[in-house]
Amino acid sequence: MAESYHEAGSNLSLTIQLSESMPRAMAYGEACFESFLAKDGRIPLWTRHVRRLRAGLEAFGYELDPDMADELHDHCSALARKGTFRMRLLLGGGEACWGMFSQASRLIAHVQRMRLSKDRPPLHLECASYPFGLRPKPAKFVADYAEMLRAVRLVGKREIIWQAQGQLLGGLTANCWLYRRGTWWTPACTSGVLPGVARACLLAAGVGKEACCPSAWLRDCEAMALSNAVRGVMPVSSIDGRALPVDHAAMDGLIAAWMEAIA
Repeated sequence: MAESYHEAGSNLSLTIQLSESMPRAMAYGEACFESFLAKDGRIPLWTRHVRRLRAGLEAFGYELDPDMADELHDHCSALARKGTFRMRLLLGGGEACWGMFSQASRLIAHVQRMRLSKDRPPLHLECASYPFGLRPKPAKFVADYAEMLRAVRLVGKREIIWQAQGQLLGGLTANCWLYRRGTWWTPACTSGVLPGVARACLLAAGVGKEACCPSAWLRDCEAMALSNAVRGVMPVSSIDGRALPVDHAAMDGLIAAWMEAIA
């Protein structure tokens, strides 16, 4: 429980709370999340999102059982009953007393929703070197995205494709795809690459292949796209100042595979 003992004064933007306990999700970043598309009460690919959430929570010693998953699904789908929304479901350790190893007795869930705009500004990307060490990313851990924000501030750019040791990783919130020599390629899920839900669907549809992708491929790829589970396939207009065709014929196959996956 938290007792607020300072809420205003000379600094109106500061709230100070005295807390006997604190959500583990906030105190230690013991949380992961999923961002997904929801339309007219339906959540495409929900099973894939739950599978990744479950893997993330298991890393912290928590279990997301089927009943919990069903309750989360029903709540999120009810929030998107009319219209198309981008949604974010964050799940982590709830209230616990002081101590790194004090396990929470229950999970806490936070849900955000926003109507999905059809407008997509052109993607003009630059390649940047990821400034921190790489690690496996079996789930969307909140702590990884906190580190990503630090990385963005260090390099001073936002429209980024990350690379490390000459190998491509991906965008800030999306996997990347490069079309060269008749094939779509996406970086393999080694350390630093998230196993994206949209990425998995496109690979399962057979429209692309995964491999170690040298950053040098950015100089000769014929087309490029990003993918995530909210926006689907997003053509890239330029990379490092080099214009790319967003209407390349090969783009149709990626987009069609995504539309079929969420149908």
